[in-house]
Amino acid sequence: MSIGLERPQKNNVIIDTRNMMPDKGNILHEDRILSDLKDISDKYAADLNKRANDYADKVVSGEFVSDEELLGQAKQSLDSIYGEKTKKLRSSTEEKTEALDLQKNEAAGDYANRQSALRERYEKAWDNNLESLSKKGMSHSSTAALTKDLLQSDYAADAAENERKYTEKVDGLERKIQKYNAAYEDALRNYEITYAIELEDKVAKLKKQRDQMVESYNKSHQSERQAAFDQYKDEELSRNKKYEEETGDYSGGKKQNYQERYEYLLSALDGKNKGRIDRFLEKYKNELKEYLGLYYDSFLEEVR
Repeated sequence: MSIGLERPQKNNVIIDTRNMMPDKGNILHEDRILSDLKDISDKYAADLNKRANDYADKVVSGEFVSDEELLGQAKQSLDSIYGEKTKKLRSSTEEKTEALDLQKNEAAGDYANRQSALRERYEKAWDNNLESLSKKGMSHSSTAALTKDLLQSDYAADAAENERKYTEKVDGLERKIQKYNAAYEDALRNYEITYAIELEDKVAKLKKQRDQMVESYNKSHQSERQAAFDQYKDEELSRNKKYEEETGDYSGGKKQNYQERYEYLLSALDGKNKGRIDRFLEKYKNELKEYLGLYYDSFLEEVR
């Protein structure tokens, strides 16, 4: 029977070992071969169980929130809290900085008024001095020029002092504004850090609660789940059996697995002397029939 595999034709050489010394490379590692065959066989059983488990999960499953939904819930809860915190912090900072900005504006107005009043005072003083000097016929004298220079010098000094005081006050107010803004930024960064920590903690707690619900649900529906698991396996095994009876061959994943066993065993025996192969086939006849199934006879024909 063809099992759907193609390989190059090779000469069926029989090796006479009666007068040959043992060749270590020609030794059959029987236990290893049987162990490898079992591993290959177990792959099909594991795949079948996985598909049956997936089917049971689908058929008998409660509606539980996903990890993405849990993350959304946690964010929504924290966003409202931190949103309110951020709002209050921003409002408080704006209130303080706006009050300081108002003081800066007031200081600018006071400075302008003082400078205007100072200029008027010195202009009036010069007018009074000029009037007095004019009455004496000295309006163009050196005394008049000296008096004017002294008044201008005093005015410049007083104006500079006014400006110094104004600048000092405004700089102090600006430093306070910068301090409040820096504190606001630091608080926001701290909020981000604590938000991330609390978010991770909240998600972990929500996942734990969800997983406990899933576990409780699965326990209470274990019998239903087992029934679905068994149903899937029974139906696949039944379909396989029917197909095998009708066609004399395997199908699907089962066929691939049996072909893999067949190919592995051919490879393991390749190059070994006929006597050892015959003894191996006879010694493990029952095991090989089980592992090769419908392909056992074809294997014997090919290997002998």
